[in-house]
Amino acid sequence: MVRSCGVIEIVEFGAELRLFREQAYLRGKRDPEWTAEWGTDEHDERATHFVVRDEDGALAGAVRAQFDPPWPDGVDDEHAVLFARMAVRRMELRGRRVLVDLMLHANRHAAELGRTTGYAVANSRALWLYRRIDAQFDVVSGPNSGWGSEMYLMRWELERFAAALESVVDIRRAVPLPG
Repeated sequence: MVRSCGVIEIVEFGAELRLFREQAYLRGKRDPEWTAEWGTDEHDERATHFVVRDEDGALAGAVRAQFDPPWPDGVDDEHAVLFARMAVRRMELRGRRVLVDLMLHANRHAAELGRTTGYAVANSRALWLYRRIDAQFDVVSGPNSGWGSEMYLMRWELERFAAALESVVDIRRAVPLPG
């Protein structure tokens, strides 16, 4: 079994998650005018939210999975899932990359529900990470300067993407943090 950064839970959307996403957005030095949009939108109530907590019980990372339309432009797939609102407070936790473990868990969950294709709206830092671990994906649109930074729409096959994420045994050696 692959070591994990912690217990990943599915939670209801609420004030704690909204505040966490807003703070992560601002720590990312993005345009403060988009903070409220990043914190919540009309999709949060119907979405599935994955989180991981640190040793003190505080949120360390979160990702949202949407299983129902409306999809962004370029996505028209009844077997798809859209991952969005990825946010981390800590890049690493217990020797593992938080985003890698969250996306691995979320991809597996979606595949168990019969989904085959994943999409995500991601910034250039996330694209860099996925390329470094040799995750197979296509950038299908972007850059889009919405949400206060350049974002790209990615598409991948869930099982292949999860296999790439799972193959990273020691993320610190495989993917050193930039700069």
